Amino acid sequence: LEAILYSVQQSVGFDTGVVALVDDEDKILRRVAQVGMPLDAFEDSKVYTMPLSDLESILQPRYHISESFFFPVEEKEQWATVALKALTTDFSGKRISPESDDPKAWQEGDMLLVPLVGPGGNHLGVISLDRPHPGQRPDRGTMEVLEIFSHQAVATIENIRLYLASLQSAEQETRLNEMMEKISGTLDVTQIVEAVAYSVLRLVPFVRMTMALKDTETEGFDILALTIGDDGTLDVGQEHRSHIEGTAMMQAFLAGQDILYKSDSPAIQKFDDLRSWHTHGERTSLILP
Repeated sequence: LEAILYSVQQSVGFDTGVVALVDDEDKILRRVAQVGMPLDAFEDSKVYTMPLSDLESILQPRYHISESFFFPVEEKEQWATVALKALTTDFSGKRISPESDDPKAWQEGDMLLVPLVGPGGNHLGVISLDRPHPGQRPDRGTMEVLEIFSHQAVATIENIRLYLASLQSAEQETRLNEMMEKISGTLDVTQIVEAVAYSVLRLVPFVRMTMALKDTETEGFDILALTIGDDGTLDVGQEHRSHIEGTAMMQAFLAGQDILYKSDSPAIQKFDDLRSWHTHGERTSLILP
């Protein structure tokens, strides 16, 4: 992305620019690349983030040129309605744009944004550029050239994500194969459960796993409680229950589908097992039939 910004700087002509990408988990824009800024100033500026919803709120049609957006400083009271630190390229010693009466001249405080939009229309991030070398506000032709680079940036982001996803998929497949090998090598239920627990732990970190196995002879359930010690060792406790009525595990068993319970779920007070787990510090519980 920095290489793309450098190409923009050299071919189109801007003093500075930053790229902020959307964190998919919390929908927050984070600064990831820059051109024209001192490295220490950019590293310090990474503390500034921006909710994706704030970015989308300022991308109004009145500032739309081609696929990009230009925000003139004389209308700043209308468009600067959210915190914009995550999009600026300010630093000590930055070149100040000269004052001009020309309405086409770039003014101190102008802002130019080129959104990075994925194939599905979702925002992946944004490029923010400042101080055009000609000293002129961008016209449609300039925007269209910038968008060539933004499309290249989107392709780069998507390719990286696909590559990382393929690595993760391959890693998960390897771990699942290892688990199946361990399971197929024993008929001991406890050893099978331990193999499953260790394999799942490598995929999804957890501190507690509880399994309810139906006893076909007694029609009851064998309950195996597994906890992970601070040293990574697995502790297995086992008991037999005649039934598991009134539990979240039974609910998932009967429904035949996964159920996720969070700390604010009313079901915690409804089901005995959830209430016990959350009393001991659990905050999120995933039940799988």
